[in-house]
Amino acid sequence: MPINLRPLQIHILVSKLLEINYIKREPKWFRPVIEAPPSFNLLRRLPPQFLRVKKSLKPKLLQPQNIEYPEDQLRKRFFKDHPWELARPRSLIEYNEKDTEHYNWSQLHQKAKPLDGESVVQRQFWLMTYAKPKRTKENAYTEALSEFYVARAQEQILQIVSEDEAKMHGAKFDKSHIEIGIILEQNILENWRKKAALQSYLQKKK
Repeated sequence: MPINLRPLQIHILVSKLLEINYIKREPKWFRPVIEAPPSFNLLRRLPPQFLRVKKSLKPKLLQPQNIEYPEDQLRKRFFKDHPWELARPRSLIEYNEKDTEHYNWSQLHQKAKPLDGESVVQRQFWLMTYAKPKRTKENAYTEALSEFYVARAQEQILQIVSEDEAKMHGAKFDKSHIEIGIILEQNILENWRKKAALQSYLQKKK
């Protein structure tokens, strides 16, 4: 049922009736209502003392600050452009700051570290910070990526050559976990297809 708002407009109606002399005298309630007309907002407003004010129980000085490193933006951009690098096997061993002292990022390849996306990030950061002359962010990213693509291509070529040499010497490679999973999935689908064909054949004979 709609809300009847006509009583809230009674002072407007009386004002018009007074203008055309339909009503000779102002009602006693008319002047107070004109000075403080009724509100059309039917929502109840709570006084300020009843409003809930969220007060921080702990000062902001004691809250932990965001820790950001210069490499974070470089890392974010690389993995955004190369999401499949995240699918490569990675070592979950945690390193400390002393391990990085043995790395020399004047070159992309490191003896104690496999080639990955982090290598590109550190190489780009080195070119931006320590190289002479220092590269800009875009130029350093382009240079580090070029070295990374060449290194990846060399790794793939070496892997193919190694597999061919091993096969020439009689080595036999087992199927990978992905290939085994595909074979099992195909077998299940083939069994389902045979059962479905048999059921449809039996239903047609009924």
